[in-house]
Amino acid sequence: MLRGGVWRAGLVVLLIAGSLGLAPRAAGAGNWSGGGGVQSDGSGGGQVVAFSFEVTTTSASGGSDGGTTTSSSSSGGAYVQPTCWYESRGTGAQMNAEKQREIASSPRPFLLASFSSPSVKAISAHADDGGGQWHRVICDVTQEGRKMMMGKISSDKLWEWVPEGRAAPEPVVDPVTLARAAVEAAAIPAPSVETNPRITTDDGVEGAAVVGVDTWVWAASDTPSHVEVRATAGSTSVSVSADAGGLSLSAPGARTRCTGWGIPWQEGASREGDSDCVVVFTRSAARVPLTVSATYDITWTSTNGTGGTLEALTTTTTIDLPVAEIQTINKPTPTH
Repeated sequence: MLRGGVWRAGLVVLLIAGSLGLAPRAAGAGNWSGGGGVQSDGSGGGQVVAFSFEVTTTSASGGSDGGTTTSSSSSGGAYVQPTCWYESRGTGAQMNAEKQREIASSPRPFLLASFSSPSVKAISAHADDGGGQWHRVICDVTQEGRKMMMGKISSDKLWEWVPEGRAAPEPVVDPVTLARAAVEAAAIPAPSVETNPRITTDDGVEGAAVVGVDTWVWAASDTPSHVEVRATAGSTSVSVSADAGGLSLSAPGARTRCTGWGIPWQEGASREGDSDCVVVFTRSAARVPLTVSATYDITWTSTNGTGGTLEALTTTTTIDLPVAEIQTINKPTPTH
């Protein structure tokens, strides 16, 4: 009995969810190909809506003064999962005909007519309209989607009548979801670095670091220190900022120190202590993997007045450096 009771309760929840217009959240969004509006994600898992974005990037080229600051911008589009959207359910004439058939076949026509949504009165007002469309709101089953759906119910906004020639109501996108999608669309690259010294060994290996010597590491000009993304989906717009304070280094069998973006090596610079980002290799090897990463703190604000932080994003790259050992031969001073 208890098991049956639980099963029935679950069934009731499913029926209510279906009748309210709650839908499973889409598993993922596809690549943008232009256009707009709500579309199927192609997997049968839900809906996606196109959004546009602009990205401005400030480079983190190494330097003691914070680096050479250069900016670049780009724009594009992608898809994001809406929290609520509207689906067309027929013209005024079609809705009226369907409602009349339901009432005629119902054992309790009075109750059906009394609790109809949209109301019989509203449907009748557009009964002869073959051009306009009735649209029904659908929300995903997330907490935000349920909250929005209950708001639509309490304000009697489950259905919207759209006259011929007018656009359907815009989908609603949760700003946190849009902010995450904007960061993904920005595609913040992994750090790109340069190193010095890079010597050529006696056996012809080029670009080798040297055992026991500070190898300077610095960010190349295509490594961003700051990324600003502005994205708009329907009536929702967000601004997202991603900021990193420097590089992190690691290499097996090596000592590392990095508190910034590094300083480009220049002739005449002191090898020891003049860079904020170095690695010291303790033994020679044909290849040593040097892992370089940058961690971005992400904040966002929305035009609806909300804002917050997202999970930090770490981008990582690994370069293989040959490491050579320079040996000096001390010759004894001849005596006379």
